[in-house]
Amino acid sequence: MAADGLTNLSTTQLEGLVRLIYKGDLPCPITRSTLMSMGLNHEATEGDLLIGLEQRPALAVLSAVLAERRARR
Repeated sequence: MAADGLTNLSTTQLEGLVRLIYKGDLPCPITRSTLMSMGLNHEATEGDLLIGLEQRPALAVLSAVLAERRARR
């Protein structure tokens, strides 16, 4: 659900998405079907905020969320 943002994804899952995007293993724009075909079902169902984003915006969103989480530690 988009109202939850990315809160239902763990930091490890978000970092994994960043790695996949940087390596070019996760094609952009990100689609739910691509995530599911890669076995990333939880990311597909809980990552609504990322669906449709191209590489740079997706990395910007993920970086911001990860930075916020690190600041709270």
